[in-house]
Amino acid sequence: MSGATRPCEGFCGAGLETCDQGFWQACVVPETTRACTNACGAGTQECIAEAWQTCVVPDATRACTNTCGSGTQLCTAGAWQSCVVAPTMLACSTICGSGNQPCVDDTPGACDAPQPHDPILSATFLDFRSTQPDFEGTGLTTVNLESPPIDTGIVETQLDSNNLPVYAGDPTTPTTTGQQDFDVWYRSTPGVNLSFTENLTMLPATNQPGFFSYDNQAFFLLDNQGFGNETELHNFDFTMRTESSFVYKGGETFSMESDDDSWLFLNRRLAIDLGGLHDSQRGSVNLDAFAGQLGLVVGTEYPLDVFYAERHVTGAVFSLTCTIAPQHQCD
Repeated sequence: MSGATRPCEGFCGAGLETCDQGFWQACVVPETTRACTNACGAGTQECIAEAWQTCVVPDATRACTNTCGSGTQLCTAGAWQSCVVAPTMLACSTICGSGNQPCVDDTPGACDAPQPHDPILSATFLDFRSTQPDFEGTGLTTVNLESPPIDTGIVETQLDSNNLPVYAGDPTTPTTTGQQDFDVWYRSTPGVNLSFTENLTMLPATNQPGFFSYDNQAFFLLDNQGFGNETELHNFDFTMRTESSFVYKGGETFSMESDDDSWLFLNRRLAIDLGGLHDSQRGSVNLDAFAGQLGLVVGTEYPLDVFYAERHVTGAVFSLTCTIAPQHQCD
C-alpha cells in the first residue's frame, strides 16, 4: 500500500522506509551526530548522506617551547601547528666572550659576541749583516754554497731556561762556526743584529679540520729593513722566532718546510730538525708516535716554539701546519 512505512536501519542509524507504488524505498535516516576525538581534543561528528563527516573539534591551544623560548601552539583542523614564540634575544658566547643573538621563527641569528679570528703568530726577527759568520760571511768559506748540506744536530734536543736553542756543535758543525757565533742568532745583540716584530696570520688548513697553516714561499719580510738588502734583491740574512701553544688531542701530525734552517720544539723538546744551509726541505712529526719522547699527555696544553734562519741567497721559504691553542684566536 502506498504511503505505508516501516522501521529500518541505515549507515547512520535507525530510520524509516516508505512504500510507494508497491515498492519499499530507500531507508531514510535523519541527520545524526556522535561524539569523536582528534589530536585537538573532543568534538562531534555528523552523519550525512550515509557517510560520517570529519570530526569537528574547536580550536585549542597549549604552552610550548622551541629554540627561541616559551610560546603557544594552536591545534586546528585536527593538527597541532608550529610553536609560536615571540622574537627574542638569547644569550650566546664564543671562546672569546659573551654576547646576544636574535631568535625568530625557531631560528637563532648571528651572535654578536667577539668572534675568534685566524690565529696570529707574533714573530721576532733579528736582522744581520751579510758579513756575519754563519751567514754570507767568511766563516763559511769551507762550505760548498752551491750545494750546501743538510746540517741536523746544530741544536740540542731541549731549549734552555730562556726557551732558546742550545748550540750542539763540538766545536762546530758543517754549516756553523761555533757556539759564540750561534748564540747571537736568537739573542738581541747591539752592534750585531737589529730586532723587528711581524705578525704571521695562520689560515685554516685544507682538508685538516682544526689545523692552521702559514705558507710563504718568498719569506722576505725584512726587505729594505734593518741592515737593508746589501746589493741583493732581498734581505737574505735574518732569523725568526715565534712562541705559541697547542693542546695535544691525539692523532695530530705537525709539518714544517724551510729554506734555510728551521726547528720546531714542542713542550720545549725538539720535534722537527731542518737545520742547515739548504734548498726547501720539509719535515713532519706524528705526535702520537713521539708522545713519550716529547712528554705529551692527551688533553694537556704545551708550548710550541719555532725557530728559523735565512742565511744564504737565493731562496727563503717558511711554512708551518699545526694546531694552535684556542685562546690565541682572540684579540
